[in-house]
Amino acid sequence: MHRLGQFFAVLLVSIGLQWLGAFSNHFVIAANGGKMPVVVFSQGIEMTLTFDPEHTALNLKTKYIPLCDIIPMPFLQNGNIAFEVLSIGDVSLDSGEMLFLVLPLLPFLFIWEWLRRKHA
Repeated sequence: MHRLGQFFAVLLVSIGLQWLGAFSNHFVIAANGGKMPVVVFSQGIEMTLTFDPEHTALNLKTKYIPLCDIIPMPFLQNGNIAFEVLSIGDVSLDSGEMLFLVLPLLPFLFIWEWLRRKHA
């Protein structure tokens, strides 16, 4: 019964993180005229953002800056390091999704632990 409680605790934390991330993103989008403000690291991005219906460049009029896309995340693109920008809401959403993906593995981990204790 204890393991079932752990399983549901992970499930609830996963759902909570996803809801918190979605709420955070929607809140900052609503506060900034329906677009997610993004911190701009290079000049070329500003031109791209003018044609993007979902994002805008972060400026002095931006509200709730800590919730905007301000966290640089490096990744490899064609052998070069490029940056993607994430928000706290994106990190929360991704963390919740990762927990949700791990959830089906928990029963196998519980069985493995039970078998290891039984044969020790």
